[in-house]
Amino acid sequence: MPNSRVGSLATALAALLLPAALLAQKDERAQTVRLDEGITVQVAPLWRSRPLPPSGPTKLELTVADGPLLRMAVYFTVEKRRDAADALQRVAEISGPPAEKDRRFLVNGWPAVEATRTIDVPQTSQEKEKQEAEAGREPHDIAVAKFERTMTAIAAGDRAVIIEQRLYDTADTRLREAGRAVVDGLTFTRGGDEAIGKRALDDIDFVRKNLYDQRSGLVSSVSDRYPFFTEVTKGPPILAQTGVGEIAMAASYSGVKVAIATNSGWARSADSGATYNGGNNFPATIANQGDPALAYGGKADNFYLGYLGLPNGSGAAGSANAANGCSVSVDRS
Repeated sequence: MPNSRVGSLATALAALLLPAALLAQKDERAQTVRLDEGITVQVAPLWRSRPLPPSGPTKLELTVADGPLLRMAVYFTVEKRRDAADALQRVAEISGPPAEKDRRFLVNGWPAVEATRTIDVPQTSQEKEKQEAEAGREPHDIAVAKFERTMTAIAAGDRAVIIEQRLYDTADTRLREAGRAVVDGLTFTRGGDEAIGKRALDDIDFVRKNLYDQRSGLVSSVSDRYPFFTEVTKGPPILAQTGVGEIAMAASYSGVKVAIATNSGWARSADSGATYNGGNNFPATIANQGDPALAYGGKADNFYLGYLGLPNGSGAAGSANAANGCSVSVDRS
């Protein structure tokens, strides 16, 4: 019996110490993961990695979990911008309003900003109602779960590299250190000029202060020094699609891909709206009355079209036409 108890205790201790052992593993056991052309990251064994569709800007997802409990997640996104100035603007936008604890540094000579904020864990309306009902208190008296989000944005030439860390287990400082190690493990084949990078950090700070200070006149104070804020390419109107009806339009994060839908047709562009191709038929899979609504999904790099559908009930169970009558339908392209 004593031996059985000792064995059980040893097993329990091993289970408790396993996360610490994983977090303590050395960098030489890390795996090199390619994010984009000339960009790699070192991923330690404690992370569970999941590559995402190569067509989308989000390239890699890393997680640490204890069974079903998610303790931390990290997402790597690489956005192709129009030019280096546009990449700097994107970094300023992602970094948000400046704060004293924000970190400014260089990654292989490229300017980077790290901003950490504590925010509420998103809840559905049903979750909120249930929590309020169980607590029997007013909504403002309910304690809302929070997590720590760290956004690291890097301007590498004409690309913006964005690393979003979501730390749910804020009590474990080792996870926070592991997140910092992932950022430190980012490598660029082609580095930036350090002198230019340091000046760019000052530029990003200046833009952030003006961009998020509502009392300042952003256009008047920044437009001369940073023309990318008010840059507008003017030209003659372009006929994207003929016909009548309601219209919807959406664009990718970088603005390179554009989609348009009307009741009578559709059009798309892969050069920021300079040219379009399309057709005069509404791009729906079932009979419909149009009323388009468009949205862009960044992770999958897809456009989603919502419309007023008229399924006729002739389809197989689970298909778009399985119902009969009026519906709100969504197609992906």
